Amino acid sequence: MYKFSPRRILSKSVFFLALTASANTFADVDLNQHLSNLPDGASLAFIAKNLSQDKIVADYQGQTFMLPASTQKVFTALAAKLALGDSFQFQTALLTNGKVQNGQLNGDLIVRFTGDPDLSSGQLFNLLSELKKQNINKINGNLILDTSVFTSHDRGLGWIWNDLTMCFNSPPAAVNIDNNCFYVDIDANRAPGEQVKFNVPSQYPIQVFGQVYVADKEEAPYCQLDALVHDNNRYQVKGCLARQSKPFGLSFAVQDPDAFAAAMIQRQLKRLSIEFNGKVQQPYRQQQGQVLAQHLSKPLPEL
Repeated sequence: MYKFSPRRILSKSVFFLALTASANTFADVDLNQHLSNLPDGASLAFIAKNLSQDKIVADYQGQTFMLPASTQKVFTALAAKLALGDSFQFQTALLTNGKVQNGQLNGDLIVRFTGDPDLSSGQLFNLLSELKKQNINKINGNLILDTSVFTSHDRGLGWIWNDLTMCFNSPPAAVNIDNNCFYVDIDANRAPGEQVKFNVPSQYPIQVFGQVYVADKEEAPYCQLDALVHDNNRYQVKGCLARQSKPFGLSFAVQDPDAFAAAMIQRQLKRLSIEFNGKVQQPYRQQQGQVLAQHLSKPLPEL
């Protein structure tokens, strides 16, 4: 039985269940007794189907069009479990089409991303550190991003435009570092009319700038912030806000995960004192090469 809480329902909830249980499982289901638990203004659509018999065994407003919202995560998790299995792990790997000689990688460095949803910038740094352990101090080639596992659009049809900068709407991509989300500290402890200051943590290859001023007490209740996205992960923030005595953080979705990864890898190589002067390439097809190092995610059930 599902318990509905007003705090967890914004406006609409939709539940579509495809179950393999027998029809008898739903013989005594009375959805009406649960409807009284819904908060005012909530909507419910419920379908249960016996897949073996291809038969609908419970249906309440099943033809109503509603946003699936986070319920869709149930299907994503189930599809992953059925298709990939419990022992599956996402691999992030370093490969090369060249050879390591005299402390130099004579060839391209290929970084293969496969959509690990739990990959962090720290794990990526540890992976690149394996090059240093193999006495690689210079790369005489290009940096090739292998993101071929994802070849479709990175935005869904009907995505709300003013949600695109929100972390929960980060684009699906083979590259997923720190959930493709970054945080910016804002210093708004200033006099009314003065511009606030944006501080981006150094590990993020992101630029945030804008024209946000501190509003007085009369204007503050009507203030809004608007974020505009430019190329190469540059963000422009406009608007006003009330004076804040302490710095506070705002989160943004990475709009170009591939450029984000390329810039982060180059920063981390520099931090490791591994010389690289080549170009960044993204051929959008799977690359072959000798595996130098790899990072494996936790098994699928843990993720």
